[in-house]
This record gives sequence, structure tokens and C-alpha cells, in this order.
Amino acid sequence: MIKITVIGSGNVAQHLVKIISKTANLELVQMMVRTVPTNTDWIPIDKISTDFNSFLPADLYIIAVSDAAIEAVSVQLPFKDRLVV
Repeated sequence: MIKITVIGSGNVAQHLVKIISKTANLELVQMMVRTVPTNTDWIPIDKISTDFNSFLPADLYIIAVSDAAIEAVSVQLPFKDRLVV
């Protein structure tokens, strides 16, 4: 089982979460967001976190934010030596 965290809450992030949740051998560990989306019918609320210091262990961290925000998000990641795409 590959454990995945998605960082972001936009359209691409939401589609990734939906696919990950439906795919065998993939597990959504959490979705890291700035603010909790208003519609959370597509994700269990306990999978959403707004605290960048509360990352749970995962095999893969996917940054799914706008191109302009990638650097700002990347420098906030509180870990090293992990697979981030």
C-alpha cells in the first residue's frame, strides 16, 4: 500500500484525492490545506489538516497548488529526505 498526502485543495488536488481514494494499493493519508474546503462530500473530514506541522508519515507527498504557490509551499514543508512531487 502506497501512502499519499496531497497538499492543496483546488481542482487538481480534489481530482487526485478522488482517484487515490478509489484506487487499490493507494491510501490517502491526509490532505494538507490552507483553509478547509466548503464542500467536503468527496473526502472524510478527518483526512483534512490545516497545520503544516502535523504531517503524518507518507510514502509520497504531492504538491497540487498553483504554479505561483509551489515555492511558498515547498519551503514550509517541515521535513527532509522524503519523496515530494
